[in-house]
Amino acid sequence: MKILCVGAGLANASLIHFIKKYAPNSHKSLFFDVIDKRSHIGGNCYTAKDDETSLTIHKYGPHIFNTNSSLAWDFINSYLTMIPFTNRVKACNSKGIFSFPINLHTINQLFDKRLNAAEAKALINQLTAPYKKEHCNNFEDVMLSHLGKELYQNFIYGYTKKQWGVEPSDLPASIAKRLPFRLTYDDNYYNKIFQGLPLEGYTKLFETIFSGKNISLNLNTSFTHQMQEKYDLVIFTGAIDAFFQYELGQLSYRTVFWSKNISEGIFQGNAVINYTDESEAYTRINEPFFFEPWRTDLPTSKSIYFTEFSKQTEINDEPYYPVRLKSDMTLLKNYQTKASLKEFSKVIFHGRLGTYRYLDMDKVIEESDQLAQKINKEFL
Repeated sequence: MKILCVGAGLANASLIHFIKKYAPNSHKSLFFDVIDKRSHIGGNCYTAKDDETSLTIHKYGPHIFNTNSSLAWDFINSYLTMIPFTNRVKACNSKGIFSFPINLHTINQLFDKRLNAAEAKALINQLTAPYKKEHCNNFEDVMLSHLGKELYQNFIYGYTKKQWGVEPSDLPASIAKRLPFRLTYDDNYYNKIFQGLPLEGYTKLFETIFSGKNISLNLNTSFTHQMQEKYDLVIFTGAIDAFFQYELGQLSYRTVFWSKNISEGIFQGNAVINYTDESEAYTRINEPFFFEPWRTDLPTSKSIYFTEFSKQTEINDEPYYPVRLKSDMTLLKNYQTKASLKEFSKVIFHGRLGTYRYLDMDKVIEESDQLAQKINKEFL
């Protein structure tokens, strides 16, 4: 059986891992051709050593592995040496630099108080009372009902508008689930059992998987529909609207890009600082030195930092975050209906772009496990 894997990122890498796991006796008859239009493996998880600073950089933004899934954690640890890491983000606005995500410290900083948890809860209840609704229909409704106007305006509104390019009231309420809020001094951005970063960088995982038996890898190679004829199955992890050449229209995505900067010595002193005012064009700055917690000093005298911007995705841009407005969901349904036609019966859409959903790394791994079991049952 010949399988074409379009995309050399985490979705197809983890899928190949699990297909081999569930079909251990198929190694002689199972062949994978992996292609990617980029010049490197790893998709958005790609890491590489920076020549000038000797620091490991996450080329497509920080990827901190965090999960409650033992399956995902075991998968990542089977290829990489995971070092514990706690992501303690800071938020910068016109009033200062604050603890983030919003927690008891943030509340006391903003309001210049010394509240305990019970007092802070009473304050939040007072601040949110005017915004409570039986049903929150959008992102802004959810945030106001949880935080009130002051916290929302200082830490969420401007950042969200820059990140998504629309008014927060136009965004679906589901996006709000990603933002933690605590009435303790816990400033760990993630609330997960397992959290860490790979000592070797993520690229080693992809090098190991794609160098396996019966796997052929071709980079700088774009998918064409004529390729389907040669394969029994096609796993497509690119954008579903791109697969159909946008014939029904283009789904909305946000693209992020970075300005690279070198500093003499440490620059900002933290892994990530969010800039929450609209007056700053960028959304955040990350400093890779702090994503290598095993280091005690800079390998050279220089540090590197990346200023992150967000824009609407155009045809030639790399799509990152699906916006999922109502119009997008209607368009997605139309593409999924087309994908269900018999002529595309051997094509499976997988991963963040293929399913048009924002998926954390652990969710991609879990879905690869489920898809591998399905493929093993139905095809192998």
